[in-house]
Amino acid sequence: MDGKRGLALITVKSEVLETKKALDIIINYSQRYIKMHGDECRLYVEAVESGKNNLKLPVREPSPNISIFRIIMPSIEYLGQCFSGTQNQSAGAVNFIKEYFSKINNDYKEKAGFMWIVYRHSCIHQGSAMKIFSYLNRNIGVGFGYNDSKNHLKIDQSGFYIDIPTFFDDYVNATNQYIKDLESDDRIVEDFFKFYVSIADPICLESYIKKQVYLSERDLAFLNIENK
Repeated sequence: MDGKRGLALITVKSEVLETKKALDIIINYSQRYIKMHGDECRLYVEAVESGKNNLKLPVREPSPNISIFRIIMPSIEYLGQCFSGTQNQSAGAVNFIKEYFSKINNDYKEKAGFMWIVYRHSCIHQGSAMKIFSYLNRNIGVGFGYNDSKNHLKIDQSGFYIDIPTFFDDYVNATNQYIKDLESDDRIVEDFFKFYVSIADPICLESYIKKQVYLSERDLAFLNIENK
């Protein structure tokens, strides 16, 4: 178990350290930007009227804000797989947020799944979290920014909001708790090792041909070395 625990701690601590370094740079730059431009950074974007709701997205957006999600969400995704012992990326990430972020703020437990759709999928795949979502015929705006910690994870008639420095602090505290559990809980170490071993398995490219519209056998023809 000592060998497995050592591998788990090195892997997880390295992931967290590199993520924190990158996030420190973004946050420091963003806060300097805010000091220079003041209220010009506190932008409210009027949403188009849809149905009965005319929403105002709660966005405070100096340009580098969105970068934090492109770094922190993949890190949570990886740590979630380590914690859950599975390659199911989104499920592992949401489980990780519910388990560890909720120790810092219990609101994460209820809102983890919604956060993942909004601040992971929209940011990574579409380059923006400035979206309007609908649920039960109600439109919901989402936003993010700095220096508004009292509204972190809050939802009102304007929408749902994440305060970036608070989210970063919660990431640090949540991952520290996960590392402590790795140091003392054999079951969590075994779950890490289950995932770690599974990623060594070959990835079947034929399955991608069936699932993805952008990939065909012709695109992989160059890999057929035997026929060359």
